[in-house]
Amino acid sequence: MANATLEKMVDLVPGMPRIEVMFPIQDNDSAIQGLFGTLDTSGYVGTFATTERVAGLILQTVKNTDESHAAARAGYDVHVLVDGYIRWYISGATFADRGRAVFVGADNQTLSFTPRANGYVGRVIHVEAGSTYICWIHMENVGASSFSTWFDLADDAEIAMPDAQAGRIRVAGGAEYGEFHVLASGTVAEVSTTATSSVMVPQAGVISLGKPDAATTSGACNQYDLTGGNGSCANLVQPDYARNVVINFTDGDAGISAFTVTVNGTDADGAVQAEAFVFAGGLDQTGTLAFATITSIVITNLVGAAAADTLDVGYGIIFGAPMHGGDTFAVSKLIVDGANNTVAAESAANGTFTPTTAPNGSKEVICYYTYEMDVVPTVVVTGGGSGSANIDNADTDAKLCVYDAGTGAYVKNRLGATYRIHVEWDGEPLA
Repeated sequence: MANATLEKMVDLVPGMPRIEVMFPIQDNDSAIQGLFGTLDTSGYVGTFATTERVAGLILQTVKNTDESHAAARAGYDVHVLVDGYIRWYISGATFADRGRAVFVGADNQTLSFTPRANGYVGRVIHVEAGSTYICWIHMENVGASSFSTWFDLADDAEIAMPDAQAGRIRVAGGAEYGEFHVLASGTVAEVSTTATSSVMVPQAGVISLGKPDAATTSGACNQYDLTGGNGSCANLVQPDYARNVVINFTDGDAGISAFTVTVNGTDADGAVQAEAFVFAGGLDQTGTLAFATITSIVITNLVGAAAADTLDVGYGIIFGAPMHGGDTFAVSKLIVDGANNTVAAESAANGTFTPTTAPNGSKEVICYYTYEMDVVPTVVVTGGGSGSANIDNADTDAKLCVYDAGTGAYVKNRLGATYRIHVEWDGEPLA
């Protein structure tokens, strides 16, 4: 290689694999002194330019000493490390930066964690102990078929995915996430995601209620004097087993014209639940949910109450069984007072049943039942099948964008603030 001087200028991680490629020099470079070089559209390497893609780490300093060859500098070749492991100083690096993306610095002589257009080099795999900030960096830009990395991307900043590849991008930043396909043409298409079907597995259960009390519909359970207006029942009486509530208003002068009674508590599984009763349902009403505990009974929107008017909240004859988060409840066998009994009613959704023989405090109730458990949670995907609501496959304001910029796929932050972005790329080099 006449008319040029060469100088070694890189610290490689010993024992690690590397790939070097010879590239011709761009005609307009009288010297290549930058740390990293970029390729023009004809495949010539030159000093880093933000409009070109990174070729790799130039392993030599090349100075042309014969100006008569100014029009033929592309005839000189240089060694370029396109894939390998290097040791390099990055200002402020810490051990927590493992996996973080590395970019060519603004001076073209350093490496930085600050994203730069077309400047992605690779990611940190190790930071040496101490305060030297020496990082081991896996270069994976040129020809990378897959990588996983993260970086802090300022608002309206972007990075490019590897060129001339088709593949898949998974990206997440802030509260946004998504998955996209990059076609051979460079077009970015949303991934069509189908929700995973739930797998329902039958379960069996049995509940022994002992000897449930008879229904308490008025005057003997939770009572409230309506002359005080809106408020809460005090001295709550708890149900003996998980069972429904009934309400009964005493309205001596028929003046009550509005009310809302809200019963708060837990079900047979201990899950919080509430049931509301309004005037339109009548002065006497029967609830459908089974409460194992009552935490509060609150009356609001009361209109027309007079002296001696009262509200009684008691318990009915609908019982609840624990389903441990399952659903589709069904009674398989019911025994009351030692004999087979029929079910007057049951609710698959609420997990409740009503014996034909009403309890009276002396009859033992045993219920055998089945229910189904959802053992594979359903996958819920929003945002048109590609991910969350604020992600898009176009360069759109207020979105985390994965889009075709005309020369390939780009990840761009337009969410209005700097976010930590994680990108996974699975690609296939094009022939």
